[in-house]
Amino acid sequence: MSTDFSIFDFLTYRLNVALDGHTYSNADAQKVGIIRQNSEISTASLNEFLGYDLFLLGENTLNFNKRFGNHNLNALGGYSEQSFRSHNVQGGTTGFTSSPQYYFQLGAGPDKGVIDGSSFIYTKRSFFAQASYDYNNRYLVTVSGRRDGSSRFTKANRWGNFGAASLGWRISEESFFKGALPQVNNLKLRASYGSNGNDALGGPFGGAYLPYAVIGQNVNYVIGTGQGIVNGAAQLALPSPDIRWEERYTKDLGLDVSVLSNRLTMSADYYISQTRNALAPVQVATYLGHFGQDLFQNAGDIENKGFELALGYHDTKKDFTYGADFTLTTIKNKLTAVPVQGQSFNGADLTRSEVGSSLGEFYLIQFDGIFQSDDEAANYKNSKGVRIQPNASAGDVRYKDLNDDGKIDNADRTYVGQAIPNLQMGLNLNAAYKGFDLAIFLNSVSGNKVYNQARRDLEGYLGPNNYNADVTPWTPENRSNTTPRLLQGGGAGALGEAAASNARFNTTRWLEDGSYIRLRNVQLGYTIPKSLTGKVPSLGSVRVYITGRNLFTITDYTGFDPEVTGTGFYSRGVDVSAYPNVRSVIGGLQVNF
Repeated sequence: MSTDFSIFDFLTYRLNVALDGHTYSNADAQKVGIIRQNSEISTASLNEFLGYDLFLLGENTLNFNKRFGNHNLNALGGYSEQSFRSHNVQGGTTGFTSSPQYYFQLGAGPDKGVIDGSSFIYTKRSFFAQASYDYNNRYLVTVSGRRDGSSRFTKANRWGNFGAASLGWRISEESFFKGALPQVNNLKLRASYGSNGNDALGGPFGGAYLPYAVIGQNVNYVIGTGQGIVNGAAQLALPSPDIRWEERYTKDLGLDVSVLSNRLTMSADYYISQTRNALAPVQVATYLGHFGQDLFQNAGDIENKGFELALGYHDTKKDFTYGADFTLTTIKNKLTAVPVQGQSFNGADLTRSEVGSSLGEFYLIQFDGIFQSDDEAANYKNSKGVRIQPNASAGDVRYKDLNDDGKIDNADRTYVGQAIPNLQMGLNLNAAYKGFDLAIFLNSVSGNKVYNQARRDLEGYLGPNNYNADVTPWTPENRSNTTPRLLQGGGAGALGEAAASNARFNTTRWLEDGSYIRLRNVQLGYTIPKSLTGKVPSLGSVRVYITGRNLFTITDYTGFDPEVTGTGFYSRGVDVSAYPNVRSVIGGLQVNF
């Protein structure tokens, strides 16, 4: 909600107020019964969860807008406060020997109930200003600055200062250009440099610095010669008082062109974005007394650079209006600095991030096909004549021994692809004719890899739950070069070791091309003529439409969805069977009065 107050014809005060609240509850009741085949009868249990989130924002701004002949000045200054509060409580109990017909009660469980909960508040205060000047819409200058304070950092590191500046020259407004190239409606050069801050932290208590270590209970230890288990406590998180703002500095050089009475437009940019003191979870050695989650720290510097191109064409021919917009973005990502020289970061033993490499680049053992015969397996040796996979037989997976030491282990891992796409494209098409309108949006990414963990879980043969009906294993009669022979994992001896080797998780056997083209959105609509709607008093326009989302995807990826976000900062591109994008068809009616 916003309200404007005009102080003078050139000065306006605006108040913005926003409130967003959510309440949520969940009850999980498990009745008495056999949960799994051959299991004992379990007792009933009940768990309940209640909570709410509340976001508040208040923003005050003064806006100045004044023209002095050919000089135009716009300025804005303001102050804002925002807060986010979260509160929840949960309880659970077990031991019901019979299932109530209609309801459970937490207090009725014979076993001692467990009550837990948490509450936190996050606040942010900002002061900001911006001024824009142009001379005759030809020479343009914009400068801005802001000072942000976040409760997620200690008082010593709470405040961050950020700013930006841009210059523009509209060459098409120069007299020498208008006479020389009248077909060009707009030609503008621009350059900018600026910084902004990020205080988004993961972890407990809404993501904030930890003034003290976090101690957790209910941790089991094995003490003494009898191997008895003793319940105790452990340090789950180390204090992080030195954490501070993440800063991003962006340089941009751009060109804007429009011709043919502004029907054809183009914008081209070259950008370099440098993130300093990136906020990320960092692994902490257990010998420091750490037994919990990774600690968020200022983990290093990251650079992204590339080109952006936007092309558009829009025109009208009598009753027919049509247009097309195409965008293209290239990205080259790399880690440029770490707190400790030579330090690297791993993500689930699948990725590695070190200076010079892409963030979260896949670092795996290379899959090299299937042994087609026992002789082939026996003759797979290194340069010194040592057999590399001594337990392998016909139908087993072959891996590359990159360091030539005669064995396959983590020392053979190498960089095999990045999770971040190096090319992204989008295409918007639209048309309208006598009340009908059509809009189509497609997008694509390429140059990235996806680790298909779901396929590994289903095709790894590591237990009764890992089964995929579509798998066709290697047999002497069906010699596959992608799927090994069928072995039951977990056994002893050569067969058990071969099964474990075939299902090894940190290999390129499970790595796939993540490129795709997706029809993201299609909408067809029809606006009923005013000759019909005008007969109804106070009725403006009526439009009916049908929308299709994610109708098809062209990809070689075999998982549910190639559009994978990953499971962590260093594990982007790891598909753990997260819910895919929903394909939907929606009909609607828009009525304006």
